[in-house]
Amino acid sequence: MTIGQRLIKLKKMNLFKPDDLSVLLDCSISSISNYFNDKRSISFDDMLKISRKYNINLHWLISGDGEVFLTELKKEIVSSEEEVAILEGKISELEKEISELRKENKDLNAELLAKFRELTSVQTKLIELKTT
Repeated sequence: MTIGQRLIKLKKMNLFKPDDLSVLLDCSISSISNYFNDKRSISFDDMLKISRKYNINLHWLISGDGEVFLTELKKEIVSSEEEVAILEGKISELEKEISELRKENKDLNAELLAKFRELTSVQTKLIELKTT
C-alpha cells in the first residue's frame, strides 16, 4: 500500500476531507488529490502534521507497518522517535539541496570559465589591434 493509498484509507475512515488537509498543509486541493493518487510525493513535514493532528502512527503512514492510530502511551514513545525521524528527514532534504547546489555551482563554474576564456580572447585581440 502506498502513502497515497494510506491517505485515502484515512479519508474513508472519515478522519478528514480533502479540504481539511488542504488547510492543514496549506496547499491546493489539486495537490491533495495528487498525494492521494501518488502523482506527487508528500513531504515528511506534511506527514508529521497529519500524524499529529489526527493521532496517526507516523511509522504506519510512512511504511504501512504497525497500527494506524497511536495510543496515549505510544505517543510518548513515538514522540522521541518522531524527533529522530524529523531530524533524519531534514538531514536527507538538506543533503539533497547541497548536492543540487554543488551541481549548480559546477555548472556556474564552467560558465564562468568559458566567459573568462572569451574575455581573454577579446583582450588579446584588442592588444594585437593596438600594437599593429
